[in-house]
Amino acid sequence: MSTETTTDLRHKLIFTVVKKGAALKVISAAKKAGAEGATTLLGHGTAPPGTFSLWGLGQSLEKEIVLIMARGSVVESVFTAIRRIMKLHKPDTGISLVVDILQLAGCVHIGRKIQKNPRKSVTNHSMENEVLYDLIVTIVNSGHSDEVMQASREAGAEGGTIIHGRGSGIHETSSLFSMAIEPEKDIILTLVERDISEKVLKSIVERAQLNEPGKGIAFMLEVEQAAGIAHRTK
Repeated sequence: MSTETTTDLRHKLIFTVVKKGAALKVISAAKKAGAEGATTLLGHGTAPPGTFSLWGLGQSLEKEIVLIMARGSVVESVFTAIRRIMKLHKPDTGISLVVDILQLAGCVHIGRKIQKNPRKSVTNHSMENEVLYDLIVTIVNSGHSDEVMQASREAGAEGGTIIHGRGSGIHETSSLFSMAIEPEKDIILTLVERDISEKVLKSIVERAQLNEPGKGIAFMLEVEQAAGIAHRTK
């Protein structure tokens, strides 16, 4: 009989930014601590030369952004392993943070089609007609972003942003001559109004077949504030 609590099963996102070339080190430590996979993106610093940004890294070097999903039962162990292996207590090494996930789809092995977690944050909205938003992050194999975008538009979303990355998961990584082959990924960021966010997520899951093994993953984050959305007209 399982002794895992609801908190143990609640998935969280560990967001880590390190210097280019260090992502594999982060992923290896995370997997040993209980994480099941990761997605890596490329980025670059924006702080003035000779200074450090909020992300704990100087401006001069390219960065790797590692997104790691972990269950509540292992998230602290994974987070600690990343901090230790990258020596994040030292300047110019990187940063790692844990983000709560509102809804999760595509993790077929957890036994639920969509894992829903209660909203934790309570935002004080002074404007009576202020629009609330959620951010849906979908990670699929390269070349499948169009069907995700189409599904989200059909459910009421206005568009999205596509980022390219590479994946490393226990169920999807193969090898050639003892070298890991990390499949390319498309990451789609879709900002949607909260009253249709569940509808959009469901549409994406169905169209991208995220309930099938190896098809991808999608999760929803609660947006507290949003700026720059000037194209909406009602």
